[in-house]
Amino acid sequence: MAIERRLLWRIAAFMALFTLVSAADEFLGPHIIREPQNTTFNVDSSQQSTYLDCEAQGTPKPKYYWQKDSQNLTFTDDVFLSGGRLTINDPNRNTHAGWYQCFASNDVGTVMSQPAYLAFAYVNSFPFEARTDYEMTEDEGGCIDCEIPDFAPGVTVQWFYKGAPLISSSATRTTFDGRLCFASIMGNNEGLYNCAVTNIVQSGGGTQQLSKPFYVEVNGNSRPDTSNPPTRAVDVEDRTVLLGESVSLECYFFGNSVPNLRWSRTGGTIPSKAQTNKNNQELIIPDVELDDAGEYECSASNDILDDVKISGRITVKVPPQWLTELEDVSADIYDEATLECAAESPDGVTYEWYRNTELLTSRDRHTFSNNQQTLRITDLDRTDTAIYQCVAKNDFGAAYSTGQLTVRAIAPTFHIPLPTNQPAPRDGSVIIKCQPDAAPKPTIEWYHGEEKLATGGRYTIMEDGNLQITDVNDDDGGSYKCVATNTEGTAESVGSLAIKDGTSIQEHPEEKVITVGTDYTLRCSATTDEVFELAYFWMKGETQIDVVDDPHYEMDEGNLIIKDVQLTHAGLYTCVAQTTVDRAETSAMINVKGPPGPPAGVSVEITSTSNDVNALVSWMPGADHYSEIIYYKIESRTEYMPEWKEERDTIPATVQEVRLNGVSPWSTYEFRVTAMNDLGYGEPSEPSEPVTTPQKSPTKAPENVRGCCGGVGNLKIEWDALHMEDWNAPELLYIVAWQRADSDSDDFDEYTTIGEGTTHHLVTGVPAYTMYSVKVRATNAEGMGPFSPPAEVYSFQELPEAVPTNVKGSSKSGSSIRVSWTGIDANSFQGVLGGYKVKYWPSSDTIDVAQVHRSEGSATATDITGLTFGMDYKFVVVAYNGDNENGPDSSEGSAATLKSPPLAVPGGLKVSPDGKNGLSVSWKAIKVGSTEEPLQGYKVLYWKEGQFEKDAEVKTINNPSTVKTVLSGLTNKETYLVKVRGYSKGGDGPVQDTPAKLNLESVQQGASRDGSGGGGASTLSVSYAFLFALSLLSLLYQPL
Repeated sequence: MAIERRLLWRIAAFMALFTLVSAADEFLGPHIIREPQNTTFNVDSSQQSTYLDCEAQGTPKPKYYWQKDSQNLTFTDDVFLSGGRLTINDPNRNTHAGWYQCFASNDVGTVMSQPAYLAFAYVNSFPFEARTDYEMTEDEGGCIDCEIPDFAPGVTVQWFYKGAPLISSSATRTTFDGRLCFASIMGNNEGLYNCAVTNIVQSGGGTQQLSKPFYVEVNGNSRPDTSNPPTRAVDVEDRTVLLGESVSLECYFFGNSVPNLRWSRTGGTIPSKAQTNKNNQELIIPDVELDDAGEYECSASNDILDDVKISGRITVKVPPQWLTELEDVSADIYDEATLECAAESPDGVTYEWYRNTELLTSRDRHTFSNNQQTLRITDLDRTDTAIYQCVAKNDFGAAYSTGQLTVRAIAPTFHIPLPTNQPAPRDGSVIIKCQPDAAPKPTIEWYHGEEKLATGGRYTIMEDGNLQITDVNDDDGGSYKCVATNTEGTAESVGSLAIKDGTSIQEHPEEKVITVGTDYTLRCSATTDEVFELAYFWMKGETQIDVVDDPHYEMDEGNLIIKDVQLTHAGLYTCVAQTTVDRAETSAMINVKGPPGPPAGVSVEITSTSNDVNALVSWMPGADHYSEIIYYKIESRTEYMPEWKEERDTIPATVQEVRLNGVSPWSTYEFRVTAMNDLGYGEPSEPSEPVTTPQKSPTKAPENVRGCCGGVGNLKIEWDALHMEDWNAPELLYIVAWQRADSDSDDFDEYTTIGEGTTHHLVTGVPAYTMYSVKVRATNAEGMGPFSPPAEVYSFQELPEAVPTNVKGSSKSGSSIRVSWTGIDANSFQGVLGGYKVKYWPSSDTIDVAQVHRSEGSATATDITGLTFGMDYKFVVVAYNGDNENGPDSSEGSAATLKSPPLAVPGGLKVSPDGKNGLSVSWKAIKVGSTEEPLQGYKVLYWKEGQFEKDAEVKTINNPSTVKTVLSGLTNKETYLVKVRGYSKGGDGPVQDTPAKLNLESVQQGASRDGSGGGGASTLSVSYAFLFALSLLSLLYQPL
């Protein structure tokens, strides 16, 4: 029953709302939905009429009238209306050209359209008289004029030479004003010319007007040099264009040779959307934006002079653009109404207001503000119901916006009556809504039975007229009446309350300490009267929990599940059980056991001794998150080592101050501390304030002291640079000391000082390949550091001077050759023989493209692989020393690779049993071509199933005519896989993609087996399968 009552209330409310909306729709003032547009009628067209469209919406249906040049139009058979459309038959430019405006009216008010202009397109005829001829000078620039007759709004011009159309080129230009210009007129330009003009409005067809022909005579040029620099022929004119329109600039120069043209923009780049014609004589910018405004420059260059420039400015003007348009407004009688509109334009905006198309000015009840963007009407009366229009204007256009003001004067009416038996929760609160439709706003009186109610105690008559009752009890049940009164009349509505049980929490959540990473359920359940719909939600602190988008929360009826608990989930949780009339709530504190919180107050004190720098780090414990802290660890970072580095760990929880010895001098340190409990390490503390350690002399010696490359007579010493963390002070330098390793002295008597950016030193004038003892130390502004341990370094070796002899080569395969030589005497130079290098290249090339093959040690032969089949190669051999430096080249040798191995795969591969422990293998012979080495025979590869092909055993057949063999000594009851390839001196050929396959089972007497490379299945197995299939079919067809 409760559900049925709620449904009836909703239906009643909907029907009342529908009635209100329908009533409002009966009185909708006219709003223009189709504006008349500027129209141009072509007088040369075949059309007999033109029209201007106008359409408005409104209820009742609007009626239309039009004005021309602000005067009402009188309609005739030739000028008439069809709906809002104005049609003009036999348009005449003298009678009908002008500004037109549409007006639409109904019982609410009148609206006007934007004005639209009716223009006429025409081109008058050329004069009948003959044209005057022109004289022009050869190699000079000049223009001839079309002398276009009167026209509107524009024409296109086509020039003819000797009766044929002239095609535009870099040497000629038809200008915007119709002239034909020549960059440099030539003798063959002499002859008859005439021009044709056509109106740019082509609707309905039109007439082309053709001028009388005239003669252009070209006279010879007396100047010895007929070259001319670029000279301006057509100005780049300044153009003013409206936002969104297209604009074209033209440019043309006289000159001999014909100038090349280029466009640019002063102080910027030309818009990417801009286009030019093929000779750069026009720059076209479509859909102009404000950023396109500026100075545009045309440059001309020819053989005589570069960059002759002319320019013009594009100015972009903007009609008003709406920011806020008028909206329809309803207001109560005697109240006030505000209408607002706003437009923008960099060229300024002024505003005009109209009421039913009459201009509005400030008066007693009508005031304007905010630069006339806001109209305020006070003390509304019925006559203020009307159509209002805001017109935003500037010199470049106008924008119209329309809104309807409806003044409501309605005696109170209860479209939505007070509810009957509205449920109210015992001990809760309830609001009885009183919602009369009335204008002006009514006064409200309430009655409980016969008792008149007033605000006080448990009763509150709210600002909106509704009655609120708190601490509801059984005496509050019964009849209630709402009385609404205004200047237009009085109405009342009666309803009643039914007292019901309110919402009550039955199961409360428990306070709990839960562990990070686990799931936990907070339980909550409530009861209420069945008439109420009960819903639950949860709060954490003051924020409602989002159980839809937060993956950590989930609801199960009234219970809240926290999934994968984190430290951030600690807090006060409140379960709210709510109906449409009351709510009940219960709370519980949830604490989370997890890794410790960050320690606080990390501070550092730096102390220094003569030998060491120390840091005393102290801190205060953070939250233990319900698990006792066990250890701390300390980390540090410096400007030289920006990543955090562990300084000390497993510091007992009772310790909150640690001295770190041996921190780096001349460094800016930050320290942080992290606590650990039985759930792991927590978040680290905030870094300490930066502290700077004092300077010290270096404490670390350079590492990896070594010898390196150089030249004969040199000792090159290298070492690894000290990291800046180890500098300990500025002004870092290196000191290098060396002496011969066989020296009897303990002193290193030769030193040099090296700048901080250098990590090598070259000692010259030393004997070749001699061992030296070398050490390096660092020094800075505070003093010297320790020497590195002595390192044994050899001076540079001599280059081998001897040349390998008896250099020979031979073919090895299709992709390799073997090179041999007689080596040099390793004792013939001061140094170590590192080995030999073979430089090789195709015989058709030079040594410049040689590749190098290295052979280390004393070996005197090597194989060069990865070569091309059947190619001749040249090579030389050089010896190199232990420093990888080469001696002189040997004389050249040569060798060729063999032709390719067989390219064909042996086909027809078959295998069959040969006794209990053998396989018979056969295949078809292959043929080799002219690019392959002669076939020497075949190789049979075989292996057990389950093994790898690369581990296959190989049986070689040394006769190319043999295409069959037996594999003996195999294991019975094993499956074997077989492939076959051809081979030659060029190498091994390819094998089959799929091996032949056969199982050596115990051979039944009389049975024959055969395998093939197409899958390896034996003939015997196939036969068994066939017999099995026949048996199965016979069983299937037996009668049951």
